[in-house]
Amino acid sequence: MVAFYLGSVLAFNVMGSFWGLSATLVTFREQGILRRFHVAPVTASDLLASSIVANYVLTMPMVAVELFLARVIFHVPSLGDPFRCSC
Repeated sequence: MVAFYLGSVLAFNVMGSFWGLSATLVTFREQGILRRFHVAPVTASDLLASSIVANYVLTMPMVAVELFLARVIFHVPSLGDPFRCSC
């Protein structure tokens, strides 16, 4: 049963992380914080890219921990080889 729900739990974790990015940008716009970034030597694409990279760096260890715990505690069978194509 855990193996069945593991994929959706991981997907919600990753999607939630990046949904939080858009919510943060909307909050910045509503509070007028984005106008302050115009005087900084940073472009909007730099700001967006840094947020995406930060979310990625924070999300991937959490995914690894969830996969590890699923394997160790719940004895989920092998999840396959992510580096080999089944084409």
